[in-house]
Amino acid sequence: MAQPPPIVPPPTVNPDRPSNPYYLHYSESPGAMLVYQPLSVSGDNYHSWHQFMLIALEAKNKHVFLDGTLACPNHNNSLFGAWCRCNKMIFSWLLNVVCKEIANNVLYIANAKEVWDDLRDRFSQAHGLRIFQLQRQMFGLSQGALSVSVYFTILKGLWDELSNYKPHLVCSCGALKEVVATQHFEYVIQFFVGLNESFLAVRAQILLMVPLPPINQVFSLVHQEERQREILLTPPMEPIALLSRQDYTKANRQPFSRAKERPLCSHCASTMSFTTEQYQQLISLLNSNSVKPTDSTTQSANLAFSHNISEPYQQENDWSG
Repeated sequence: MAQPPPIVPPPTVNPDRPSNPYYLHYSESPGAMLVYQPLSVSGDNYHSWHQFMLIALEAKNKHVFLDGTLACPNHNNSLFGAWCRCNKMIFSWLLNVVCKEIANNVLYIANAKEVWDDLRDRFSQAHGLRIFQLQRQMFGLSQGALSVSVYFTILKGLWDELSNYKPHLVCSCGALKEVVATQHFEYVIQFFVGLNESFLAVRAQILLMVPLPPINQVFSLVHQEERQREILLTPPMEPIALLSRQDYTKANRQPFSRAKERPLCSHCASTMSFTTEQYQQLISLLNSNSVKPTDSTTQSANLAFSHNISEPYQQENDWSG
């Protein structure tokens, strides 16, 4: 039977030192969220929630307030106030990481350790029942439509939780290496049992290795095989087709031009705003020696000249050249 943790007297060192359990950093606040996923009202996630909370409290050196190793000092002790302050801080952290229904239920419990023990007695399952659930999940797990990485991550989470219920062996004779090797062999077999049959070739190659690689190396080999298949399933563009596409683009690329070039005057080489026929008609009217220009002829020439000069330049579709 496991022995309860010994009750030690409160520390007598300076509580302002970070190594002291009574030490509270100025950034600590009652509204802090120590875990990202609160405890649900059904308690289905209690085991993972419990592990996350232990990690966070040990990092803050406050786990001794919940496991019974740091007893409450007497009222006349100088550290009683510091103990009460830490107790209320931990109590607030617990209220922040449980659902609203549980928080309202344990709100009037004065001691943080009593809240911790109440949640354990309410939601913690017997080790035998939890081990049975984990074993059933492992044997029923298969890759299916999951990627190799997701499948291995789920399976490894079950392994790690299951190993938490097993006794931790301490050995100095070297036999512990054999135990670890046997455990890794079982992990590899379990990993291959649920793996898709499309990895049959790489599975056969790994199982023929002597000695069998550790589970992490086996996962790395299978994951590389999966990545290689993904690369092969994406056909690259052929170099000849790519070159032809580039040549076609260059050949059909036209310089930017807003309009076709305007005709030039043969006399002054300036750009004309009217056609050559109109220009010849205008010259004939002005240089005619046989007919003296009348007022009506002069007005017609001036009108034609002013009309062609003032009229906006014709669109490019009006020019034949």
